[in-house]
Amino acid sequence: WLSPYTIKLTTGENPILTTSMLATLLSITEIGEAAGSIPSAIFSDRFGRKKSLLLAGPLIIFSFLISLLTKNIIALLVMRILQGYVAATVEVVAPVYLAEISGAKIRGTVCGYYSVFWNLGIVVVFFVSEYLSFDMYTLSLTVVPILFCGTFIFMPESPYYCLMKGETDGARSSLQWLRHGEDIEKEYLEIEEAVREDMKYAGSWIDLIATKEDRRALWIVLIGCMARYLIGISTFIAYAEDIFAKAGQNNLFTPNHLATFYALLFTVSSAVASFFSDTVGRRKLLIYSLIGTVISNVIIAVYFCLLELTSLQITSHIWIMYLGSTVCCIFTNTGIGQLVPTIKAEFLPSHTRNRGSALTNAIASLAIFVQLFLFPMIAAYIGMYFNFITFAAAIKLVTAPPLLLHLPNKRCYLCVMTASFSFNWLSPYTIKLTSGESPVLTPTILATLISVIEIGEAVTCIPVAIFSDRFGRKISLLWIGPLTASLWILSLFTKNTVVLYIIRLLQGVVMAAIETVVPVYLAEISGAERRGALGGYYSVFWNLGVLGVYINSEYLSFDMYTLVSIVVPILFFTTFIFMPESPYFYLMTNQLDDAKLSLQWLRHGEDIKEEYEQIEEAVREDMKNAGSWKDLVATKKDRRSLLIVLVVCLSRYLIGTAVFVIFAEDIFAKAGQHMFTANQQAIGLALLFTISSAVASFFSDTVGRRKLLIYSLIGTAISNIIIIVYFCILELTSLQVTPYVWVMYIGIVGFCIFTSIGLGQLMPTIKAEFFPSHTRSKGGAITNLACSLAVFVQISMFPVISMYVGMYFNFVIFSIVAVIGCIFVIIFLPESAGKTLHEV
Repeated sequence: WLSPYTIKLTTGENPILTTSMLATLLSITEIGEAAGSIPSAIFSDRFGRKKSLLLAGPLIIFSFLISLLTKNIIALLVMRILQGYVAATVEVVAPVYLAEISGAKIRGTVCGYYSVFWNLGIVVVFFVSEYLSFDMYTLSLTVVPILFCGTFIFMPESPYYCLMKGETDGARSSLQWLRHGEDIEKEYLEIEEAVREDMKYAGSWIDLIATKEDRRALWIVLIGCMARYLIGISTFIAYAEDIFAKAGQNNLFTPNHLATFYALLFTVSSAVASFFSDTVGRRKLLIYSLIGTVISNVIIAVYFCLLELTSLQITSHIWIMYLGSTVCCIFTNTGIGQLVPTIKAEFLPSHTRNRGSALTNAIASLAIFVQLFLFPMIAAYIGMYFNFITFAAAIKLVTAPPLLLHLPNKRCYLCVMTASFSFNWLSPYTIKLTSGESPVLTPTILATLISVIEIGEAVTCIPVAIFSDRFGRKISLLWIGPLTASLWILSLFTKNTVVLYIIRLLQGVVMAAIETVVPVYLAEISGAERRGALGGYYSVFWNLGVLGVYINSEYLSFDMYTLVSIVVPILFFTTFIFMPESPYFYLMTNQLDDAKLSLQWLRHGEDIKEEYEQIEEAVREDMKNAGSWKDLVATKKDRRSLLIVLVVCLSRYLIGTAVFVIFAEDIFAKAGQHMFTANQQAIGLALLFTISSAVASFFSDTVGRRKLLIYSLIGTAISNIIIIVYFCILELTSLQVTPYVWVMYIGIVGFCIFTSIGLGQLMPTIKAEFFPSHTRSKGGAITNLACSLAVFVQISMFPVISMYVGMYFNFVIFSIVAVIGCIFVIIFLPESAGKTLHEV
């Protein structure tokens, strides 16, 4: 109601309201909603869904009439609280009513219309406010609740509610009316059975957490509701005019015009998306929606960051902000915006549906109140950019716990992030630590510190593999958390070079465990259909670690940056401790009952008989040959497997992946400075790596490993050649090539994308697939040993080659490796996608 007037009411010679008072009026409705959520649920269960909703019409009309009679601030606050109660009734009861009157095949679409009509209301609000005075605008808004009461009164009560009250005739006639005279007997019996089953447990609010299933359902709905609002959807609408005014004036459109346009975009995108929730599926749409929303919020944050924190004339590039806003509108409404009402109604049983909806709505309302209230203050005292950073961070913080707790494989990937943090710990400081009047380190010592981690990794690969085969995959990974946290705490107390060398060597032990054991563990707990995707997430979380390293280093001191890094290994340890051991390891050590329990847990209670028998047969066959390290080269098949994995792993690193990340700042600084600092460009590089690897992980099981590797190596070779041409002209000629630095950026973008679609994300999968059970850890250790030594040499030589030959020559080496790797893959690598480990 007040959103179109955020500027008009707080500006001018005689502003009607102060900014803080307007923020209170905008946000206080959430207090009314939080307070009204539980009473509206009780009323709905006592008197029915229809009566609860019908009451909303007169209440909203009454609240608008109050505002026409007085502009007293107390009266307005009371009115906003009353509107909050109406919002509570709609948020709690409407999704329940819609779900209970809809058929299973169209429930997602029908509930999706909730979001469509909500957004239509936003369009009307901004459109009408453009042409009418405030009082006429308010009076015109009373038309909708009057129209609602005049039509909804003829709707029937929910058949579920009728059955809950024992009104079987009412339930039958309600369902008959809703299905337009179709045969309802089968559906009626199903609903009757469902309600009878649910009502066995009818009781108090404790029923929401009575069983594990109840707690899980409440948790999922709560996270869904929190994520929906904390991504900034309410704030974006409430303060749309302020946001667009702050972004820079557009000659064609006023902030109100832009707000109207985006409200219309919200409506159209939610209308289109409502048709897909029953076909694409809720889960996929939610994942795509949240990822897209994070990216779009980051884009908007970058624009405001440059606008507010630098002297750049960024308003000429305002299209960046419009792009982020457009993407945000689309992705918000394709999933999280339109699916939350559906999930709220679907995941809670009949007897707790209203209670669960009320509780989650009350908590979400309090969160929105805080967000709406703080938004203008953050914008005034810190910067508009920080609001969008918090929206992006909120998505990660709110959705991380359920991902970690309910998607078990994700817990394992936290140790990959831990290793990424360890490996890239010093990378953002390659320039800061070696330049200035009093450099902390010489370039040689820094290069040694960065590369010596590979010596620690090479030395401990084989001991880690032996430990993993002796004591299990889980224990081999679990100790990584405490060790990594201890090393970073130690680095906070001393900067002695010898101690730093020891820390880096021990971080190499962590790397050895990750590179050797994680691919094996992931392959052994994954089904054949998803093994490629789950192996691909290894690369995604590694790149997320790189991104985290560069972002943290941009805003924090070195010690604070190191301290923040401790969070990831602690989070890994506290979540991974609940994961089971690999069923393959249990079978290798004849713990048959434990193997069954492990597989049952990993498959979420599905029928595991056939899969268990296949794994048991595979392990029995493999263990016949169990013996020494000679088994790696005992037969032609074994030697072929070892050669394939060695070449693929060496290609992955020697094409320049590790060097690109570690020396990113040096590469960008050498290429020539432009709009962004070297560190900011490195952040962009890490973000591109992360996004491309995340997208690529969905294709490895459909396109196939072999094709992706070939495309990846060809694309990487071409990308490196583009970079070679740029640096060759820069270093070997007198031509002013820096105005054409975009040529190098094309090469780097191509490198990031092509590396991630194949080599980056498939190496862990290939490493785990091509060795049998009895040599899987040993083979992983040998290839990791060879790669560690190769990467150590490469990292050590990169700054030396750059200094004495030229930056271009490093990329010549990378291109040669890519070409050789591509030829090898074409000749020797068979396809393994969709096959069980035994078949491979």
